[in-house]
Amino acid sequence: MSRTRGVAHAPMHSTRLTQAETRALSALAEGLDTVGALTKLGIGLDTFNRTLRNIGDKQHRSSRASKVHAAYLSGELPMPDSLTAPEISDEDRELWVALANRPGLQATADAVALSRATTKKRIDELVSHYGARTESHLVTLGHSYGVFETAAATGPAKGCR
Repeated sequence: MSRTRGVAHAPMHSTRLTQAETRALSALAEGLDTVGALTKLGIGLDTFNRTLRNIGDKQHRSSRASKVHAAYLSGELPMPDSLTAPEISDEDRELWVALANRPGLQATADAVALSRATTKKRIDELVSHYGARTESHLVTLGHSYGVFETAAATGPAKGCR
């Protein structure tokens, strides 16, 4: 910490992602799990975890899926190509949007008014049903299918004004 006129200040951190952070999120967006990402990136687990922690500090998010979504929205990851969307129920869309926009599982559960356990089970079902490899890949598919554009066009999320 630095001191200015007797007041302690935390050091300023860049909110832009580094190239290494962008590469890590890109691997997650592709649907790679931790082992796959480590292999692709050629880094160790400690380095990968530290990289994800740094991203979370910059974005104020804890889940991998919400970190990937934030990187798409900020332009730090290029938007995926559009795909023809399958039939998506309003209930699935609401959970998908909450998964992408909320910082972690508890906030996602709160947004859809379900328990953590039920929310996790439903997210796992979404991943399976829509052919995603991981929750982060589900977010990528959501961008490809226009899931988030529709949600944004309908107005602010519940509780956000």
